[in-house]
Amino acid sequence: MEASKINSTAFPSFSATASAGAQLPEVTGFTQRWGIALIILIVSSVIYHRFFTSTPAPLKPLPPGPKALPIIGNLHQPPTELQWKQYKAWHNQYGPLISLKLAGFNVIIIGSHKVANDLLDKRGLIYSTRPRMIYANECMTNGLQPGLQPYNDNWKRLHRIETVFLNPTALKSYSKFHQLESCSLVHNLLTVGDDCSDIITKFTQGVAFTLVLGKRMSPETESQFLELGDFALRKSTGFHWAAFLVDVFPSLNCLPTTLAPWKRLGKQMFDEELHLMGGVIKAALTTGNWSWSEELMRQKEKESISWNQVCFVAGELMVGAYLSSNATMHLLITTATLFPEYIRKAQAQLDEVVGTDRLPSVADEDQLTYIAAFINETLRWRPVAPLGMLHAVSKDDEYMGYHIPKNSVIVTNQWGLERDEEVHKDPEAFRPERWIENPDLPLAAFGFGRRKCPGNKFSQRSLYMGLSRCLWAYDILPPAGFDRKAELLNIALKGGTFPSLAPPTKAVFKIRSPKHREVVEQSWLNIDKDENQMFADIGAKVSKFRKRRSDETEFIEDREIRVMRSETRNKVDV
Repeated sequence: MEASKINSTAFPSFSATASAGAQLPEVTGFTQRWGIALIILIVSSVIYHRFFTSTPAPLKPLPPGPKALPIIGNLHQPPTELQWKQYKAWHNQYGPLISLKLAGFNVIIIGSHKVANDLLDKRGLIYSTRPRMIYANECMTNGLQPGLQPYNDNWKRLHRIETVFLNPTALKSYSKFHQLESCSLVHNLLTVGDDCSDIITKFTQGVAFTLVLGKRMSPETESQFLELGDFALRKSTGFHWAAFLVDVFPSLNCLPTTLAPWKRLGKQMFDEELHLMGGVIKAALTTGNWSWSEELMRQKEKESISWNQVCFVAGELMVGAYLSSNATMHLLITTATLFPEYIRKAQAQLDEVVGTDRLPSVADEDQLTYIAAFINETLRWRPVAPLGMLHAVSKDDEYMGYHIPKNSVIVTNQWGLERDEEVHKDPEAFRPERWIENPDLPLAAFGFGRRKCPGNKFSQRSLYMGLSRCLWAYDILPPAGFDRKAELLNIALKGGTFPSLAPPTKAVFKIRSPKHREVVEQSWLNIDKDENQMFADIGAKVSKFRKRRSDETEFIEDREIRVMRSETRNKVDV
């Protein structure tokens, strides 16, 4: 590939993705003098990193990899699309641990579960930090988003806060909302055509957004839910050369804002998230219900964190709980249209365990092993974030006889890991039975080590409830004009280090029998919809968890909650 064709997708980005809705301002009016200055700055940056910041030549070599060029290293080699497939080809050639040079940075790419476990799990103390990520962590979130922060005491404190919402006790307390939203899903599908995307998205938004806002979606709150969903997608999709460039050449960040479009876009996204999530938290406090927002205000006092930090923790909880579940749920439905033989096996188990008189419930999860196998196999076969979240190593290390320099960027090539033939026989085949035969198979979808996604159990519960009830009630058939061969080639071949944007999902939901229709309708009619009581029950259980984890014996409602309730009760600007 010619160097002139390199763009931001040519290599796994050091940044989170930029807003697709917020456009980068064009940099115009460059004079020849500015152009020369910019070139000099870039070249100087490369020379500085190459000759003045590099560690001394190690006694042991770097992991193998394709030959690099002077100055730019391997920047010209990865393709603009489907990079993970090229990395897998390099793994086949060089081994499970390969290295690339991206200008002044060492990039280590992991291609097997054993290596990922050895480094990210067993040596987690030094492999749990993040690369610098100038655009994402500094410009767009001002160092406030926990998932992008380096591994330090502040991250540990924020991670501790997030476990209040995502621990097993809390997860169990959310069961009624999972059952309510999944019942709504199968009821809404009774009248849908073959374009089911909006209904599936509303389901994946349902529990997470409800818990943040302290109220379910209704005609009065629908605009808030839509705004939250739109922002979550814009924050996690799209990318621009400018944000990529500043991560590769950090010295560019000294440019003034007028010549640094990533700074302007980052500030725009930062202000938008602060305004949006601040409004959400204030709105939640007026409901009188327990919510993630109210609990965060308690944690704000206890952990002495700022208001801005509260907003970004709330945003991460919301976006994290929604995005991966959304992309995966759409993927599961499309996969169901591709492999009807496995859907029939799942339905046979549903009929045996659940019968035809009721919907599947949380209590059935352990017995519905084929549902779990189908979900795991889908996540393995087509990972929604094929390159995983970037790690970095905080000190020099050695592994397999190779030197791994301090500050190297660590990429977990999930596509390659899930095609590791030492773990998965015939890895290109879609075969849920492999998870029945060996329930302990490793799965890369939720990350590794101390930076493993804290919401993985929450996401798995949402996927189980959604898929089990859809398969119990419906035969999921391909739409008219469906080209199976083309769909097999194209399904979920997007994304990168973050979950891919769910494509429009088209499928025909055919009710399995008049009896199944009757049960769906009666279940929706009779299900408990008293959300205020549900929130009260959750609050009581979370309070018990909070007391168990703390040495304190009493928790008094934070005065700031009462003040903000009073100030925002009459009018809330979300």
